[in-house]
Amino acid sequence: MAERGFAQSEATPQRPGAPLYGNRARFADSIGGPANLARLNEIAAAHNLRLGRTADHKAALALLCKETGEDLLRMGEETLTPPSYGSRGRPAATDTARQICMQEAAAEEIKKIPLSEPGRVGIGWRRAAHLYPQLAPSDYGWPRRARS
Repeated sequence: MAERGFAQSEATPQRPGAPLYGNRARFADSIGGPANLARLNEIAAAHNLRLGRTADHKAALALLCKETGEDLLRMGEETLTPPSYGSRGRPAATDTARQICMQEAAAEEIKKIPLSEPGRVGIGWRRAAHLYPQLAPSDYGWPRRARS
């Protein structure tokens, strides 16, 4: 009969050169980088502090700041990692070349209309759309092709 015992699993290998990501990257940036994070873990181990506890965490940070001689707030402001960790930023909506050209054409037409004319802005935009039908936006109900 075979002897039964506890299942033994190998420990996950430590990869010292692996980059930080997620919350650990954000936290490392807030304390001045991965080197300070490694030093914070060493300080916590040396002083028997658990970083998951708020009081121990504050004590370890105070010891790190005392050792490095830097203010914790200043450390976080000088980091280069973007503030959105693990999320994809959305590009800001910008006007297309067609929209910019249409705005310029409308502005030129509005300059030709006297200030006393009521509704001069709308008239200028309609004139620009008539003169340059390829620039007129189709999502406002204006066709892109020239009207006859």
